[in-house]
Amino acid sequence: MSAAGAGTGSAPIRIGVRNVTQQKSPAINSSSQPMRYTGQPSLPEWIQNAYETLETAYTSETDELSRDAALELLLAEAEHIEDDGDAVHVLDRLLDRGWLYEVDGQLRKTG
Repeated sequence: MSAAGAGTGSAPIRIGVRNVTQQKSPAINSSSQPMRYTGQPSLPEWIQNAYETLETAYTSETDELSRDAALELLLAEAEHIEDDGDAVHVLDRLLDRGWLYEVDGQLRKTG
């Protein structure tokens, strides 16, 4: 009889360790929208579309856009944006979620 098991009558302790292939992963299907940042739900599609409209204003010559210019562009070009309130809401959500950041009134893309 070995020294470890002599006279104790206890069962060995087993440590449950999952290997990488056994770990649970979130369900992904073909209709899932890609998320820019983990841990947060994706933005509504109409806000993502408005962001794509804003992206057209960023060129190789400039990496910033004034807040006023962004609001004007959204009002003129983006679908589902009918008034100033909608445009302000879009910018606020994009800033809150980190898709844009603002320095001295100038909006910049984070990605």
